[in-house]
Amino acid sequence: MIPRPTNEKSLVTSPSAAKISILSANVGERRGASSRLGFAMLLLYMRWPGRVLEAGENPPGAILAFVADQIDVPVTAFNDYACRDETRRAHLVDLMQRFSHAAFNWNHFRAIVAFAMPVAQTVAQPFLLAGTVIDELRRRRRYCRPRLSSRRSSDTRVSRPNNSPKKS
Repeated sequence: MIPRPTNEKSLVTSPSAAKISILSANVGERRGASSRLGFAMLLLYMRWPGRVLEAGENPPGAILAFVADQIDVPVTAFNDYACRDETRRAHLVDLMQRFSHAAFNWNHFRAIVAFAMPVAQTVAQPFLLAGTVIDELRRRRRYCRPRLSSRRSSDTRVSRPNNSPKKS
């Protein structure tokens, strides 16, 4: 897995830094400070590390401070944004439509497996293979859905096909 940027230096050297003008242009369309900062963080996460920002997820403080400074809003504005999941979902829909992004599904899974099989035969290091697959998903603009929250995942019952018991 490719580590996400955790400080200003790694953020500036990440692929997202080249997209700061796109970020500024799109963020300026939002009304409130919390909405602008939340939208900017969603866009940043979609570009690097190539996934969506989960509901209730707090980005690393250094990255949040860096982005807030770039768009001239207080860091504390993100707290208000994090309270409104409806706004986050609406912003995700807007970003995905605007930039032709799609959520990862079974068809994308099959396609990425077909891509990864020949690569896996030549790459001996799992992290290198994982990085190659993640980069390809970014290139294809496919994003994994956020993981289930612990509460929701504990409420969800996973069953075996045909409810067959586990064999020992």
